[in-house]
Amino acid sequence: MPEEEAQSLMRQVGRRLAAQLGREVSGDLHARVRAAATVLGALGGEAYVETGDDTLQLRGYGCPLSAAVTARAEVCRAIEALLSEVTGATVRECCDRGERPRCCFHVDTAA
Repeated sequence: MPEEEAQSLMRQVGRRLAAQLGREVSGDLHARVRAAATVLGALGGEAYVETGDDTLQLRGYGCPLSAAVTARAEVCRAIEALLSEVTGATVRECCDRGERPRCCFHVDTAA
């Protein structure tokens, strides 16, 4: 499957997962991002929220999908879409796919 098509498919998967979770977007952005960290934890990827000057990131201590991600990086797009749905914000993956993959997602704070 071509990379662009695979990325699109993974985003659809992430949106479907969010719909199945049935989580409503509520609270301020920080509360929604904390809820997204809980969702990552439920998937097996314990995560924390890192804040900075006008930035929010979800960082994982590992990657619950590391076996899949090392072979197909576009799998991160499913989680990116899931987190976008949960937070109601634009989320971009910035994952570390090195020897020990770790999740990282930048949350757009401009809204």
